Amino acid sequence: MPFLEIRLTKESGRIYEEHSHPMLSIGVMLEGETQFFLQGEEFRLQTGMLAVIPPRMAHACNPLPSQTRSYFILHLSLDFCLEIQGRLFNEGGQNLLPLRAPRIFDPMMYQGLTSLIQSLLKGYDSLKGEAFWGWCERFFARYTLEVSSRGDALISEVAEYLEGDVEEASLAFLSKRFQINPYTLERRFKKAYGTTPKRYHTDARLHRLKKLLRQGIPLALCAQYGGFSDQSHFQRFFKRRVALTPREYQLNFVQ
Repeated sequence: MPFLEIRLTKESGRIYEEHSHPMLSIGVMLEGETQFFLQGEEFRLQTGMLAVIPPRMAHACNPLPSQTRSYFILHLSLDFCLEIQGRLFNEGGQNLLPLRAPRIFDPMMYQGLTSLIQSLLKGYDSLKGEAFWGWCERFFARYTLEVSSRGDALISEVAEYLEGDVEEASLAFLSKRFQINPYTLERRFKKAYGTTPKRYHTDARLHRLKKLLRQGIPLALCAQYGGFSDQSHFQRFFKRRVALTPREYQLNFVQ
């Protein structure tokens, strides 16, 4: 399913830096506990819970000291989510309607999603696809707040620019390009996305590299396309943020 990416992390104690994704992410806690940081707030996730991470929102999920945890993470494309919300709420905007909570304890939804993921990982067919679509419709119907949120138009424009294949993303450059005071820009950007423009640009760059790796592009070419001076620099950059080497990510990624 082109709108869905699935990853399984099992009995891992890896620690991740704060980062963001351009997709809606749903975490499924299978075992253990984790500290969930979202927009400056901290939550505790336990087995049986779902974590909901809006697109572009800075976050981190890390294990408790000296402990491991296991979880699925789903990334749903923005177009797919907008299509479902559009059908449910007659909305035709470019932004997702806000969801009710960053963490959800709903045994029925949890069990349904866990079973679907395990089934999908064994192989895809149209019946499984329809079942997953149905689960998503129930999820959005139950947990969407029916309040449209237009957000900050200028800051959205800055974010779209940073998501492009651009090299220059300094605060001074952005403030000049978008005709806004640099301190105001950083404050409004952090309010909207929970992170700075510089880190957001880094996350967008990382997302492009992940896409290349999933397509099977050789590591040397990925490093070149990513603007790295050498492959070792690329390796360090990637592992510091994903807790996997580029090669490990390429081999272990499940779509």
